[in-house]
Amino acid sequence: MDVDTLLAQTAPDIVGALVGAPAKAVTEVPIYEPKAERALVAMSGLQGDLNGVLSVRCSHETAEKLFDHVVQGNAAKTEDAIRDLVAEVLNLLVGQLKANLAYQGKSVRHSLPSVFSEDEQDGPIDVLGGSSPIILETEVGPLEIQFTPIEESF
Repeated sequence: MDVDTLLAQTAPDIVGALVGAPAKAVTEVPIYEPKAERALVAMSGLQGDLNGVLSVRCSHETAEKLFDHVVQGNAAKTEDAIRDLVAEVLNLLVGQLKANLAYQGKSVRHSLPSVFSEDEQDGPIDVLGGSSPIILETEVGPLEIQFTPIEESF
């Protein structure tokens, strides 16, 4: 089973559990393009039997709504706290991917997530241009989950 299939099967459940409502994969997936809005991108490098970058991308507005939904006023909404939550969404996805790979007898190490701001002036993050994301529609807004294979190790 390939990585995109594993992510397509598990990501909606993980994100849906966080949101508290079903997350639905959009079937028509466009090629990754920059959007004319401020976005956050969390990325983690994977190395081992699988080499590449796993990322989660969403608009800043979606990240704020997700934060409000998950935290429910129990923590201050700061830029760092919003970024930490997007990184934790990625950590959950990485953990599930690693568990699925372990079940197949494969192992992979991962880097700590890094969260970057992306806006129309900077354009998309270059490493993500080679593959298409899985787009999940949620009640807080869309999230893009993407695995980009990388040939050489880092």
